[in-house]
Amino acid sequence: MPTIQNAGSGYYNYYHVKGRVETKTNQAKTPWYDRDLSKEEISNNNSTLNRESEGADICRKIADQYRDVAEANRRKYNNVTDLTNAVYAKYHGQEYRGYSLDECHAMARNELNMTMYGVVNLYDASHDPHASGKASKNIAGSNEAADRTFNLKTLGMQIANVFRHNGINMSLFGDAKFAFSVNGMTKQLTVSLLQNNSNNSISGDLLEEMTEALNTGKNAGNLFHNMLHDASRQKLLKEDEKAKYLLYSSFREQTGLDIRDFRQTTNGFVNSNGENALDIYKEGVRNSSLRPEFKGLAYDYFKTLEINARQFDLANTADLTLSLTYQSGTVTMPSANPGSFEAFA
Repeated sequence: MPTIQNAGSGYYNYYHVKGRVETKTNQAKTPWYDRDLSKEEISNNNSTLNRESEGADICRKIADQYRDVAEANRRKYNNVTDLTNAVYAKYHGQEYRGYSLDECHAMARNELNMTMYGVVNLYDASHDPHASGKASKNIAGSNEAADRTFNLKTLGMQIANVFRHNGINMSLFGDAKFAFSVNGMTKQLTVSLLQNNSNNSISGDLLEEMTEALNTGKNAGNLFHNMLHDASRQKLLKEDEKAKYLLYSSFREQTGLDIRDFRQTTNGFVNSNGENALDIYKEGVRNSSLRPEFKGLAYDYFKTLEINARQFDLANTADLTLSLTYQSGTVTMPSANPGSFEAFA
């Protein structure tokens, strides 16, 4: 009986179950949750599920977590009966006693569906404890590693979607590698070419088109916050640049002013009129729409940021700028290993 050995991501009927769609050898159908990328902008922090494409995001996340164990199952079990018995025995075993019966059934069905068909359904994906982070461990490794993989994959799809929406056909440029860099203060993005292994030349016009597309709407800002989230988790941020960014962001949000226009002194940050930034911030909080019980907390938070920032020479500290590489729809961010992202050293 022929089987699909290397169908890859997508829908296929590996065990030829009657009543399910059959696909040609090595040709999987794209599941709805990978096709349905209606979001035309980059989302801020992909680990958050509260956004327009929530259902698709949950399905992609769950499918990613079961993909490796599904591949192992297909190598191990030759028929649906043996597979089903083994999977249900697994989720009714000692290891999963901390979960409800519904959660165990959802996990079992997700593993079965990924093994047999390469897809999950929204109902089971939504009830899987891995979707909410409740699970003590992921099917395919630690929560942190799986979440990072999911975020990077989703980010790559969102960037590709932005390019498609703006009429940029990246498939023409093969595995050319690009660098995207975003200044955290201005939220302005720049694109540069790192490597071109394609048969087509890459002009400055293309780089300008890519830059313009990623600078539309909130794309650059949201891309920066995704990179910031990733870099923070990996402890890659320089302390002085981080302190400058946090002080700048908090001051800008509450007052609309740029802390970089203030002179740093031993007593704080002072503008050309001799006004202290802390006093200006305090007035901004007093007149803000924050609930009264939160105004004191906001002021104390900014005061803590300012005290921390004063240990650095912010006038000679670079703006926090973060970068990633983009190649064939795949995003790579710096890892915690020194020298792993030398292109941006």
